[in-house]
Amino acid sequence: SLSTLPTAAAQIFTKMLRKVQGVRNIKIKELNEDLLKIKENLEKWGKLKGLSGNDIFNPILDIDKKGNWNGDFVKIYSEEYFKLKDEALKKEDINWIKNNTDFDIVQYKIDLEKLKNNLEERYPGQDEYIVKRKQSILDDWILKHSNSNKIGYLNSKNFYIKPKEIWQSDKYKTIYKKNSSGKYVNQPLVDTYEFFQNLIKYSSKIGMINKYSSRFIPGVFESAVTNVFGTSFKNIFDIQGAFDSLSVDAEGGFGNIDPLTGVLKKQLPVYFTKDLGVEKEDGSIDYSNKSKDLFSVFSIWGQQVYNYEAMDSIKEKAEALVIIEENKSRLATNFIGNVKGDGSTIGENSVNSETFKDIVNYYVYGQTKGFGDTAFKINGKTYSTKKAATLLLKLSTFKTLALNTMSATATFVGGTGNAYFIANKRKLFTEKDW
Repeated sequence: SLSTLPTAAAQIFTKMLRKVQGVRNIKIKELNEDLLKIKENLEKWGKLKGLSGNDIFNPILDIDKKGNWNGDFVKIYSEEYFKLKDEALKKEDINWIKNNTDFDIVQYKIDLEKLKNNLEERYPGQDEYIVKRKQSILDDWILKHSNSNKIGYLNSKNFYIKPKEIWQSDKYKTIYKKNSSGKYVNQPLVDTYEFFQNLIKYSSKIGMINKYSSRFIPGVFESAVTNVFGTSFKNIFDIQGAFDSLSVDAEGGFGNIDPLTGVLKKQLPVYFTKDLGVEKEDGSIDYSNKSKDLFSVFSIWGQQVYNYEAMDSIKEKAEALVIIEENKSRLATNFIGNVKGDGSTIGENSVNSETFKDIVNYYVYGQTKGFGDTAFKINGKTYSTKKAATLLLKLSTFKTLALNTMSATATFVGGTGNAYFIANKRKLFTEKDW
C-alpha cells in the first residue's frame, strides 16, 4: 500500500505553503505595478533629456571614459578619495581617516546581530569549548570592524567606515541635484535609483545577500531577458504575457548542492549574484552580455527576493514536518485508500517520507534533481513507487497548490513556490553559472 499519502504533515505543509505564497504573490504584483509607474515617469524624463531605450539608465550607471558600462551602479564617491585613503592607510594616518569619514553604526549593529545569530546556528550548545570559540570569532570581528580602535580604522575592508559627503562623485551629485526651491531636478531618476537601492537593501535585510552594496546590480544575461520578455517592456508587467514566455523543465532544478558530497544543503538558493564580466585580450572587462534593462532585471530580482522571504519563513517548520514523517509507520489502507479501522501499520514509512521530503526540497530549497525511486509490480507490470506516490499526493493534498507552473494565480513566479528560479536555468544561466 502507498498508505495515506495525504498525511497530516503534508496537509500542514500545504496550508503553510499556500499562505506564504499568497502573501508573496501580492508583494510581487505590487512590485511590478510600482516598476511600471516608475518606468513610465523615467521614460518621459528620458525623452526630455534625449535618452531612450536602456540609455535612460546611463545617469545611474558606472560608464567609463570610452562609454563602456562597468557592470555596476554609479560610484558614489570620487576616485580621489580612495587614492588619498590608500595613502593614509599606508602611513597609518588615523587622523585623516577620522576627519574624512563617517561610521555606519546602523549597518554595523545589524551585521553584528546577524553574526551572533549565525554563530548560534553554526555552534549550538553551551559547551565550554563552543562558548569560547564563538566569543573568539565575535571578538575578532569586532576588533576589525569597529571604530573604537586603531585596527578597525586601518582595516581596508572595514566597509562601515565611509567617506563624508564632500567626497561624493560629480555624477552621483547630479542625480540628487536640486533647484532653487529645494526640489530634485531629476525626480524620476531619483525615484528609479532609490527604488532599485531599496530592493537591494531589503535583500540584505532578510539575509538573502550577505552585505548591501550601493553598486550591485543582479547579473542577468541580456539574452535571458530578451528570451523571457521579448525585445520590449510590454510583457514585463503582464501576468499572462510573462507566463507564456516561460518554459519550465521540472527536472531542471538543482538547489544549493554541496559540490563535494552532492548532497542538498539546507540553504535557500540565491541566483543572479555572479559577476558576468568577461576579460578581453587588452585586460578590460566586457559587460555587454549583462542586461542593462534594469526594469526587467529588478523585476526578476524582486521575484526572487519575495520568494526567498516566503520560503525562509517556513523552512524550519517544514524540516520539522519532514523529521516527523520520517519517524512514522505507514498506516494500512483499504482498496479505496482509507485508513483501516483497526489502525494497523505495515512497517516503515520511507515511501511517504521520501516523497514528502522531495516536495519540501522542491518548494523550499529549489531542488528537483536526484529524486530517489523504487519499483513495484502489479499483475506483471512494473511501476514507479515515487511517481505513484507523488501523483496521489498531487491529486489529493496538493490539488489546491496549482502544481501546474503556468498557474495564473501569481505574477511571474506562479503558484509553485520557486519553480521559476529552479527550473528556468536554460534561459537564465549557462551550466557553469548555475
